[in-house]
This record gives sequence, C-alpha cells and structure tokens, in this order.
Amino acid sequence: MKPRLTTSICAALVASIPLLSAPPAGAQTVEELRRTVDRQQDQIQQQSREINELRQRLDTLARGTPAPQPATNVVTAGAFPGSIKLPETDISLKIGGYVKLDAIHDFDAINSEFTFPTSAIPLEGTAAAGQNGRTILHARESRFNIDARSPSALGVVRAYVEGDFYGAGGTQVATNSFGFRLRHAYGEVGNFTAGQTWTTFMDVTALPETLDFQGVNAQISVRQGQVRWTQPMGGGMSVAVAVENPEGDISGGSNLDQYPDFAGRWRMEADWGHFQAGGLVRQIANDSGPGTGDEEFGWGLNVSTRINLPALGKDNIRGQLYFGNGIGRYVNDLAAAGGQGAVFVTATSSLEVLESWGGYASFQHHWNPTLRSNATYGYVEVDNVATQAATAFQKSHYLAANVIWNPVSMIDLGAEWLWGKLESNGAGEGEAHRLQLATRYRF
Repeated sequence: MKPRLTTSICAALVASIPLLSAPPAGAQTVEELRRTVDRQQDQIQQQSREINELRQRLDTLARGTPAPQPATNVVTAGAFPGSIKLPETDISLKIGGYVKLDAIHDFDAINSEFTFPTSAIPLEGTAAAGQNGRTILHARESRFNIDARSPSALGVVRAYVEGDFYGAGGTQVATNSFGFRLRHAYGEVGNFTAGQTWTTFMDVTALPETLDFQGVNAQISVRQGQVRWTQPMGGGMSVAVAVENPEGDISGGSNLDQYPDFAGRWRMEADWGHFQAGGLVRQIANDSGPGTGDEEFGWGLNVSTRINLPALGKDNIRGQLYFGNGIGRYVNDLAAAGGQGAVFVTATSSLEVLESWGGYASFQHHWNPTLRSNATYGYVEVDNVATQAATAFQKSHYLAANVIWNPVSMIDLGAEWLWGKLESNGAGEGEAHRLQLATRYRF
C-alpha cells in the first residue's frame, strides 16, 4: 500500500513541473497569462489536497500497526547471583548442588561405612573390633537444591528446598540406589523464617571443612522444623529466637514430646570474622506405660567463632565450646550414639538428665589460590550416671587433616586422614583410622 501512495505523489509532482516552469509565449495576452496562472494555482491546490489526503492515510496505517515489542519468553539474569528470571514473572530461580564421590578405606573397625562418628568405634576386645580393612565408594552426599526469590511489599520472599541421598539405603549388590531425603525446606520473608533448616542453636559458618560427611564430634548440628524471627540490631549485631521441633533422646525409656524446644542466639559480625552465643531450653519427658511418667528440664549454651587471619591471606581459625544438660541429640557424636539426653531409671520410674560438654578447634590454611588444608580436633565428654552400663559412651576424640585442590571453580579434589578414639564408662576404649578421597563437582 505504501509504495503505491508514494508513486502517486511523485507522479503528481512530476506532472506539475512543466506547468510550473513553462515560460509564457510571446503572443499570449495578459488575460491568457492570468488564466494560465489561475490554472496552475488550481493544480497546485489540488495536488496539495491529494498530498494531505495521502499523508492522512499513511498516518492512519501507521497508527494501526503496533510497534515491535520485546519477546516476553526470553530467559534473562535474575535478581541474585547465579539465578535466572522466570519468563513473564518477577521470580528469580537458581538451581544448584553438587555431585560428590567418596572413596573410603578403614584401617580399623568402625560401625559406620559412610561417615566417621567416633561414637561408632567398637571397643577393644569385642567381636566388632576385629572387622577392619573395609573399602567403599559411594555418592550419597551428592545434593540438589532450588532457590526461588521474588520481591514483595514485605521484602524479598524466598523459598528454598534441598535434599541429598542419605535416605534409606539400597542394595550395593547391583544398583546402590540410595534414597533421596529432605535436608532443607523453608520460606523467608523479611525477618521471618518458617520451615525445616539448621537449628538456631548452632553456628553453620563456624563449622570446620571436612571431607567426612559426619563432621567433627563436638559440633552442634541439627536440622528441624521451626519458626524463627531474626532481628538486626545495627553495628553487625543481630539476635534470633525460634520455636523448634522437640525430640527426646532417652536411654531405657520412651520419650513423650509435649512442648517445643526454644532456641536463641546473639551474633556479632565484623571484618575480623564473627562471634556467636546461643542458648537452648527444652523439656524431656518419658511415658513407657502406667506409673512411668516423668519429665526433666534440659538446657544448653554454645559459643562459637570464626577469626580471619589477613596477615596469612585467606587463612582462618574456627572454634566452638558447648555445655548443657539433656541436649545430647544436638551434639554430633551423641546424636549418633543415641539416648544421650537422659536415662530412664526403671527402679524409681524417674529420668536422670545427662550432662555433657565439649568443643572443637579448626585451622584452615591456603597454600595458594587453588590449594587449601584443614586441621580439626574435637572432644566430647558425658558425665555418666550410676545406672548407666559400663559400655556407655563417656568420651570421644576426633582428629581430621586434609588437603583440597580446586583446579577450576566448580571442582574440588581432596584427601583426608581421620583418627578417632572412643572411651566407655568402664569397659575399655577403641580407636580407628580412616583414609578418605573425594571428588566434588558443583553446579
């Protein structure tokens, strides 16, 4: 349509050129010249009207044709690092995780194939202590997570879900089909968090780096359902309080979870690192049948830190100390042992809470930008009660030393030596050594 209109305009202008430029003949009278001028003016006016009409038609066509719009189904960068924007939404989504292979060889016996809880070391002289020299390769620690965030009037709304393959074990004869299990599933908006994640009582950023998935024996480490409020205080300080899932850990009885656990923490962050102090109160109750009901009060304190050493580059020191009554399930090694929160005394139908304390220290050294090492020691002790068996857990030691090579940003290759020692309440002790090699591919 537009080429035809343009052609018409050009033709009209060309046709008028001879008329506009034609000189008057010598025989023309003034009257003839006047008529000639009038005709030319009429033609010019006619052409002007036609041009205006053509312009109006072109404007109408232009208004009827929508302007090109950018495609709405194109993937673009999201609002936080590594994320993408879901088309036609304000949701930023990130998919992450890693694939990890662990190759493990035990030089001594330990009643745990995949992890190294020192409470699982058999005591010397027992039948289990002679079962040494085991080797295993597995990928159970591999994990997958989804992180979604979007803006709102209350602040950024976040949903996070993560799982790994430490669920129900499959047969190693053919498939090694280990079950997928839930690690984290929580939502956040502003200062409010609800769902399953790390307990408020612990300090994730002070945990040592070990290839062993279990980690150091004394670390406070629990993931559970909770409702948490975190309040910034300025100057790098914050406080958090939470109501969390209860779970009794009673030896010789049946726990009755009547009330939630209450946890809180105060935290200070600065250029030098951070310091955190946490507290926990809980009820432990037993109900094994008529006449067996009893309950006790449990509590715990936990202080932890990470101190940066800028004079040594990226080197740092991490540590934690804890003390408490009836908090066994919150402590890594005691949770693995089981029943370390309280003991039910059948003769008196009463509970006796177990007091425990411990801590760890870890040093991380960076040899160069791609090579680092970690050395970690941990200690846990339980104040046994008179009714506990001689084989009951009393003390444990954990030592780990590793070297990890990071040839490219997404890959870690590492080797770790582990040593552990378990001391019982009176039935001797046991030691174990392990070598663990690992490859980890992050995505």
